[in-house]
Amino acid sequence: EKMIYTHFSQTPGVANDEELPEDFIDVVKDSRMVFGRSQGRLLVRTPQNFPSNVSATLDRFRQSAMPEIERFVLAHDPQLVIRVDGRISVVRMFYAVKMKLETLPLQRVAVPELCLASSETPGEAGPADGLNIDGLTVEECFALFSRRNVASSMFKWGWSDWGCKCPVSMVDGYEIRGDPNYAVHFMSNIFFLANQEA
Repeated sequence: EKMIYTHFSQTPGVANDEELPEDFIDVVKDSRMVFGRSQGRLLVRTPQNFPSNVSATLDRFRQSAMPEIERFVLAHDPQLVIRVDGRISVVRMFYAVKMKLETLPLQRVAVPELCLASSETPGEAGPADGLNIDGLTVEECFALFSRRNVASSMFKWGWSDWGCKCPVSMVDGYEIRGDPNYAVHFMSNIFFLANQEA
């Protein structure tokens, strides 16, 4: 009797036109007989893997560590906690986390965007889109920037509360006029920052 295993599995399959070597079939039969007869005698079992020790370890975990973990988890918003069963495969765990993140009521983070696109060529300074703002005042640059990247005529870019002053330097206690090269769109306003660090 020939035992043939299908590709990617350990279940017996049906032979098509392929013949397996006789020595392979003998090895499979012998190994199944050896492991079937004396599996418990040949495998090494350490004391911590005995059933009594395993249950004692699990009881200690439930009594000491589990309450602290649950207290820490319950301190968070329950809508933002993702519970994953550690007994399933890693792929299924990642899939469960991905599905949960897609259904959570999370708000997207608003990220400031540069009004001037930075150059894609390394070592070059200046905008990549060919817009030249040299010699223009901040007010003229604002008029130019407010016409670009407009989502709708109902939502227009406006001045920030600080006008053409850099809000980051004002927090530090300095009143510095912003540079149009570092202007950013954020929410519905245009902010003129003083430097790259801001």
